[in-house]
Amino acid sequence: MKKLIAILITAVMVVSLCTVFASAEEENIAVGKSYVTKGIMYQEETEWGVYPDTDGKKLTDGTYAESVEYSDAAWVGFNGNCREYSEANLAYIIVDLGEATAISKVLVSVNNVCQNGIGAPAGFTYYVSEDNSSWSKLGEGTYSSTDEGIIVTNSIEMTVSARYVKAEFTVGGGGAWMFIDEIEIYAGNADEVVDLPSEDP
Repeated sequence: MKKLIAILITAVMVVSLCTVFASAEEENIAVGKSYVTKGIMYQEETEWGVYPDTDGKKLTDGTYAESVEYSDAAWVGFNGNCREYSEANLAYIIVDLGEATAISKVLVSVNNVCQNGIGAPAGFTYYVSEDNSSWSKLGEGTYSSTDEGIIVTNSIEMTVSARYVKAEFTVGGGGAWMFIDEIEIYAGNADEVVDLPSEDP
């Protein structure tokens, strides 16, 4: 009887530990975090209107667009024709996690309607940093789908330690507009962290 109880207790502990690790890896720790951007179209730069990042919080507020319609208020409009973009020929989002944290995945939700000059960026390159100065390259992200007319995601998976996470992207074939509603960063297991060399973007 004691042996059976011991086995049951062990099984419960194993399940509990697995649940803890699974929930840690699936936690989007970017929600509510501050960030900076480059490449958002501002009102004074266009006669077509603007799709603002209200209060600088929309990209990590946990609110997702319900459709590819650009009238959906969740979308933030980056544009290759705006002054900010042309200065560096790219756009980016840098999220500040507040402290060095083990992360396992970065994901960006993107509009790929492919009409009215709106399309998914040509690609994403991801970087991490401890000090927002010296950066290490995670690599090129992968799109969840190449289908047009839908919301797609671009993501990369690698367990590293970082305080700052940067997603860089450039205009794709759909036109000048790139609409993004959320960037997600998922917590990772600190025991699986990989060290990366510095490589300034």
